[in-house]
Amino acid sequence: TIVVITVNPTPTATATPTVNLLCSGDATSIAINSPQAGTIFTWTVSGATGNVVGESACASNCGNLITQTLSLAVGITTPQTITYTITPVGPAPSNCAGTPINVDVTINPVPDATATPVNSSVCSGVATNIALSSSVAGTLFTWTASGSNGNLSGFSNQITPVAGPISQVLTNSGTSSATVTYVITPVFTNGAATCTGTPVTAVVTVNPIPVVTATPN
Repeated sequence: TIVVITVNPTPTATATPTVNLLCSGDATSIAINSPQAGTIFTWTVSGATGNVVGESACASNCGNLITQTLSLAVGITTPQTITYTITPVGPAPSNCAGTPINVDVTINPVPDATATPVNSSVCSGVATNIALSSSVAGTLFTWTASGSNGNLSGFSNQITPVAGPISQVLTNSGTSSATVTYVITPVFTNGAATCTGTPVTAVVTVNPIPVVTATPN
Protein backbone atom coordinates (compact mmCIF):
# COMPACT_ATOMS: atom_id res chain seq x y z
CA THR A 1 0.00 0.00 0.00
CA ILE A 2 1.34 3.38 -1.00
CA VAL A 3 0.35 6.33 1.10
CA VAL A 4 0.89 9.75 -0.47
CA ILE A 5 1.09 12.67 1.90
CA THR A 6 1.02 16.16 0.44
CA VAL A 7 2.94 18.67 2.50
CA ASN A 8 1.79 22.16 1.71
CA PRO A 9 4.06 25.12 2.38
CA THR A 10 3.21 27.43 5.25
CA PRO A 11 2.07 30.66 3.59
CA THR A 12 3.82 33.95 4.16
CA ALA A 13 2.58 37.49 3.66
CA THR A 14 4.04 40.86 2.78
CA ALA A 15 2.24 44.20 2.95
CA THR A 16 2.98 47.44 1.14
CA PRO A 17 3.43 49.95 2.64
CA THR A 18 4.30 48.67 6.11
CA VAL A 19 4.01 52.13 7.71
CA ASN A 20 1.14 54.43 6.81
CA LEU A 21 0.63 58.10 7.72
CA LEU A 22 -2.83 59.44 6.91
CA CYS A 23 -4.87 62.55 7.52
CA SER A 24 -8.21 62.06 9.22
CA GLY A 25 -10.74 61.18 6.54
CA ASP A 26 -8.23 59.52 4.20
CA ALA A 27 -8.43 55.90 3.07
CA THR A 28 -5.82 53.21 3.53
CA SER A 29 -4.40 51.39 0.52
CA ILE A 30 -2.49 48.42 1.91
CA ALA A 31 -1.65 45.76 -0.68
CA ILE A 32 -1.12 42.22 0.64
CA ASN A 33 0.78 39.57 -1.28
CA SER A 34 2.14 36.05 -0.82
CA PRO A 35 4.54 33.98 -2.92
CA GLN A 36 2.38 30.92 -2.25
CA ALA A 37 -0.37 30.65 -4.87
CA GLY A 38 -3.86 30.33 -3.46
CA THR A 39 -3.11 32.16 -0.22
CA ILE A 40 -5.94 34.18 1.27
CA PHE A 41 -5.76 36.71 4.08
CA THR A 42 -7.63 37.70 7.22
CA TRP A 43 -6.92 40.58 9.58
CA THR A 44 -7.72 42.00 12.98
CA VAL A 45 -7.35 45.57 14.21
CA SER A 46 -5.85 46.74 17.51
CA GLY A 47 -4.40 49.87 19.06
CA ALA A 48 -6.21 53.17 19.54
CA THR A 49 -9.41 51.82 18.04
CA GLY A 50 -11.62 53.74 20.47
CA ASN A 51 -10.24 57.01 19.11
CA VAL A 52 -10.57 56.06 15.45
CA VAL A 53 -13.67 55.58 13.29
CA GLY A 54 -13.86 53.44 10.16
CA GLU A 55 -11.56 50.52 10.92
CA SER A 56 -12.82 46.93 10.90
CA ALA A 57 -11.50 43.38 11.06
CA CYS A 58 -12.07 40.84 8.31
CA ALA A 59 -12.44 37.08 8.82
CA SER A 60 -13.47 35.89 5.35
CA ASN A 61 -13.57 37.00 1.70
CA CYS A 62 -11.13 39.74 2.59
CA GLY A 63 -9.24 40.08 -0.66
CA ASN A 64 -5.70 41.37 -0.86
CA LEU A 65 -6.22 45.11 -0.40
CA ILE A 66 -7.15 46.88 2.84
CA THR A 67 -9.10 49.98 1.83
CA GLN A 68 -10.78 51.63 4.80
CA THR A 69 -11.56 55.32 5.34
CA LEU A 70 -10.22 56.23 8.77
CA SER A 71 -11.13 59.30 10.80
CA LEU A 72 -10.36 60.51 14.28
CA ALA A 73 -13.30 60.34 16.66
CA VAL A 74 -14.97 63.61 17.68
CA GLY A 75 -12.81 65.50 20.15
CA ILE A 76 -9.57 63.66 19.31
CA THR A 77 -6.92 66.19 18.24
CA THR A 78 -3.71 64.14 18.45
CA PRO A 79 -2.32 61.46 16.11
CA GLN A 80 -3.63 57.96 16.78
CA THR A 81 -2.11 54.66 15.63
CA ILE A 82 -3.93 51.43 14.89
CA THR A 83 -2.39 48.11 13.87
CA TYR A 84 -3.68 45.65 11.29
CA THR A 85 -2.51 42.12 12.09
CA ILE A 86 -2.68 40.17 8.83
CA THR A 87 -2.66 36.37 8.76
CA PRO A 88 -1.99 34.42 5.54
CA VAL A 89 -4.02 31.21 5.15
CA GLY A 90 -3.74 28.52 2.48
CA PRO A 91 -3.53 26.98 0.11
CA ALA A 92 -6.69 24.84 0.08
CA PRO A 93 -7.59 22.24 1.12
CA SER A 94 -5.16 22.26 4.05
CA ASN A 95 -5.51 26.01 4.70
CA CYS A 96 -2.42 26.31 6.83
CA ALA A 97 -2.14 29.53 8.82
CA GLY A 98 1.13 31.38 8.38
CA THR A 99 2.88 33.82 10.68
CA PRO A 100 0.93 37.06 11.04
CA ILE A 101 2.46 40.40 10.08
CA ASN A 102 1.64 43.83 11.48
CA VAL A 103 0.94 47.02 9.57
CA ASP A 104 0.71 50.30 11.50
CA VAL A 105 -1.51 53.18 10.38
CA THR A 106 -1.24 56.58 12.05
CA ILE A 107 -4.23 58.88 11.58
CA ASN A 108 -3.30 62.55 11.96
CA PRO A 109 -5.70 65.38 12.82
CA VAL A 110 -6.86 67.89 10.25
CA PRO A 111 -6.21 71.23 11.99
CA ASP A 112 -8.58 74.11 12.46
CA ALA A 113 -7.59 77.78 12.66
CA THR A 114 -8.67 80.81 14.65
CA ALA A 115 -7.52 84.33 13.83
CA THR A 116 -7.79 86.98 16.55
CA PRO A 117 -9.07 89.53 15.79
CA VAL A 118 -11.00 88.63 12.66
CA ASN A 119 -11.56 92.32 11.90
CA SER A 120 -9.16 95.06 12.97
CA SER A 121 -7.99 98.50 11.95
CA VAL A 122 -4.62 100.21 12.03
CA CYS A 123 -3.24 103.56 11.02
CA SER A 124 -0.99 103.69 8.01
CA GLY A 125 2.55 102.74 9.02
CA VAL A 126 1.48 100.59 11.99
CA ALA A 127 2.01 96.82 12.21
CA THR A 128 -0.81 94.30 12.33
CA ASN A 129 -1.03 91.93 15.30
CA ILE A 130 -3.21 88.97 14.34
CA ALA A 131 -2.79 85.99 16.68
CA LEU A 132 -3.19 82.52 15.14
CA SER A 133 -4.26 79.46 17.10
CA SER A 134 -5.64 75.95 16.66
CA SER A 135 -7.15 73.21 18.80
CA VAL A 136 -4.51 70.89 17.31
CA ALA A 137 -1.18 71.32 19.08
CA GLY A 138 1.75 71.88 16.73
CA THR A 139 -0.30 73.51 13.99
CA LEU A 140 1.47 76.07 11.82
CA PHE A 141 -0.03 78.49 9.32
CA THR A 142 0.42 79.87 5.83
CA TRP A 143 -1.47 82.80 4.35
CA THR A 144 -2.12 84.86 1.29
CA ALA A 145 -2.65 88.61 1.47
CA SER A 146 -4.42 90.96 -0.92
CA GLY A 147 -5.17 94.68 -0.87
CA SER A 148 -8.43 96.33 -1.85
CA ASN A 149 -6.66 98.95 -3.97
CA GLY A 150 -3.27 99.99 -5.29
CA ASN A 151 -2.63 102.50 -2.49
CA LEU A 152 -1.79 99.72 -0.03
CA SER A 153 1.65 98.24 0.52
CA GLY A 154 3.54 96.26 3.14
CA PHE A 155 1.51 93.05 3.00
CA SER A 156 2.92 89.76 1.72
CA ASN A 157 2.13 86.06 1.46
CA GLN A 158 3.55 83.48 3.87
CA ILE A 159 4.42 80.31 1.98
CA THR A 160 6.44 78.44 4.62
CA PRO A 161 4.24 77.42 7.59
CA VAL A 162 4.91 79.49 10.73
CA ALA A 163 3.34 79.81 14.17
CA GLY A 164 2.29 83.43 13.72
CA PRO A 165 1.29 86.07 14.57
CA ILE A 166 0.74 88.05 11.40
CA SER A 167 2.80 91.17 11.99
CA GLN A 168 3.18 93.35 8.91
CA VAL A 169 3.57 97.11 8.68
CA LEU A 170 0.84 98.27 6.33
CA THR A 171 0.94 101.58 4.48
CA ASN A 172 -1.95 103.40 2.88
CA SER A 173 -0.79 106.17 0.55
CA GLY A 174 -4.32 107.15 -0.40
CA THR A 175 -6.81 109.51 1.20
CA SER A 176 -9.47 106.96 2.21
CA SER A 177 -9.51 103.75 4.19
CA ALA A 178 -8.65 100.50 2.43
CA THR A 179 -8.48 96.86 3.50
CA VAL A 180 -5.98 94.02 3.45
CA THR A 181 -7.48 90.53 3.50
CA TYR A 182 -5.50 87.61 4.88
CA VAL A 183 -6.62 84.07 4.00
CA ILE A 184 -5.00 81.82 6.60
CA THR A 185 -4.54 78.05 6.17
CA PRO A 186 -3.70 75.76 9.11
CA VAL A 187 -1.12 73.02 8.46
CA PHE A 188 -0.24 70.03 10.69
CA THR A 189 2.81 67.93 9.80
CA ASN A 190 3.78 64.56 11.25
CA GLY A 191 6.63 62.89 9.43
CA ALA A 192 5.70 62.45 5.79
CA ALA A 193 2.06 63.42 6.41
CA THR A 194 0.96 67.02 5.95
CA CYS A 195 -2.69 67.72 6.82
CA THR A 196 -4.26 70.98 5.70
CA GLY A 197 -7.37 72.44 7.31
CA THR A 198 -10.06 74.84 6.16
CA PRO A 199 -8.79 78.42 5.66
CA VAL A 200 -10.11 81.34 7.71
CA THR A 201 -10.09 85.03 6.83
CA ALA A 202 -8.90 88.11 8.73
CA VAL A 203 -9.49 91.64 7.41
CA VAL A 204 -7.43 94.68 8.39
CA THR A 205 -8.67 98.19 7.63
CA VAL A 206 -5.76 100.55 7.02
CA ASN A 207 -6.61 104.19 7.68
CA PRO A 208 -4.58 106.93 6.00
CA ILE A 209 -2.65 109.50 8.03
CA PRO A 210 -4.60 112.76 7.76
CA VAL A 211 -2.91 115.70 6.09
CA VAL A 212 -3.68 119.18 7.38
CA THR A 213 -3.58 122.15 5.04
CA ALA A 214 -4.05 125.77 5.99
CA THR A 215 -5.43 128.41 3.67
CA PRO A 216 -3.93 130.90 3.22
CA ASN A 217 -0.49 129.59 4.19
